[in-house]
Amino acid sequence: MIKIDSSNGGRGTFECENLADLKNINPQVFDSAVLIQKKIIGQELDLSGFYHDGKLIFFTYSEIKKVSENKFGPSVVRLYHQLGAIDKKIFLEMEQLGQALGADGFVTISCMESSEDKKRYFIEADMRPNSWVQFGKFFGDDPAKRISKWFLHQETPQYPSAINKKYPTQLLMPYFYRMLPTEILLNRYNVWKFLPIEDYKLVFHLLYTKSAIFLKMIKYIPTKLCRMIVRNKEHRIKIRTKFKEILQFFINKLYFFKKAV
Repeated sequence: MIKIDSSNGGRGTFECENLADLKNINPQVFDSAVLIQKKIIGQELDLSGFYHDGKLIFFTYSEIKKVSENKFGPSVVRLYHQLGAIDKKIFLEMEQLGQALGADGFVTISCMESSEDKKRYFIEADMRPNSWVQFGKFFGDDPAKRISKWFLHQETPQYPSAINKKYPTQLLMPYFYRMLPTEILLNRYNVWKFLPIEDYKLVFHLLYTKSAIFLKMIKYIPTKLCRMIVRNKEHRIKIRTKFKEILQFFINKLYFFKKAV
């Protein structure tokens, strides 16, 4: 694996299985320092959390199930596990990692769990929160409450952690902002359950943006359909124009409501 210093959503990460793969990489990549790592076959995990002066205060455990844009792009779907259902070694590794880094605040931690030896190989510790930072609240582990307990009572995560029986031990969750408009409309991965309804402006902006782009794309579909079905050019133009007018009407309505909100 070859990685540039700033991967830009996975676009600066390259997998090389042979010399030909290496030669296919843009030579400009090597104008500055790159990171070379041995490829690890296994499951990518996110163990992002919160530390205070190197002390572990909170973290979540999730498996990356789907990514966007490219093979190494940002995650779209994750399978979260309650902390009470994971291995004790993970707690110890997270504590040791925070101490070694001197972490203070939010940390986005990524690792690969090898399918060969089942060990976790940590590949990134980004000292800032990520887009998933609040998703713990959907399975009864709100990070805000965890952090509050630390500042009020110095309460830290302990093993074994109790299973919250009000929620499943595993929960598949999508990040709505990275999903396709059709996936949102069809409620793929039960995405409606994970929309930030309390911030209705954000939800409407999201739906407006994705729907407007989708409607603009399908405006061009009638051209090919009409050529297949209607032979008369004059009739074809009329049908196509009317269809585009209808779509533009919906786009304008969306824009009007967006401004009103």
